[in-house]
Amino acid sequence: MRVSVMPWYALPAKTFIWISLLAFDVIWLLLVLFQNQYVLPVLAMTAVLLLLYPDKKSALLYCCVIALPGIGLDTILSISGVFSFQDAVMPLWLMLLWINFALTLPYGFAFIKGLAVPIQALLGALASFSYLIGRQMGAVEFPFSVVLTQSLLILLWAALLPVFFLLIRQTQRVNLHE
Repeated sequence: MRVSVMPWYALPAKTFIWISLLAFDVIWLLLVLFQNQYVLPVLAMTAVLLLLYPDKKSALLYCCVIALPGIGLDTILSISGVFSFQDAVMPLWLMLLWINFALTLPYGFAFIKGLAVPIQALLGALASFSYLIGRQMGAVEFPFSVVLTQSLLILLWAALLPVFFLLIRQTQRVNLHE
């Protein structure tokens, strides 16, 4: 008989969900308020989250299917003049924020995965307002009008969030078949 022993740092799923959500909120606030000044503390927090992550192999996949496209999209928006950052086309702090979003989405926001696609799209549209909050906090500038930029972000995020959950489901299916 084979006994499965959980590592000392393994957490019950519900506990990890709450830790993941709380950590993401703290990380978002630190990175948006202080940008690159808080990259090292956030890297340490990310390392702890990865240590606690229920499925480490999936963590890398989530970063590939969520963070990389997100970073790419924000880079395109920055290069095209929709966004403007103080120190870079795509600042390090924003890349780190995308990585943490990718790690949080499958667990911390798992309740959204089972919702109908139109509801996911609506929640994605609402999530786009985090950029507007970031603008108010001085993390990003909108060189075009705020209304035009936010309208574009609403449309993009209404499409993105359902796609991200589709990619999460596909990633989870692949992992189940291995």
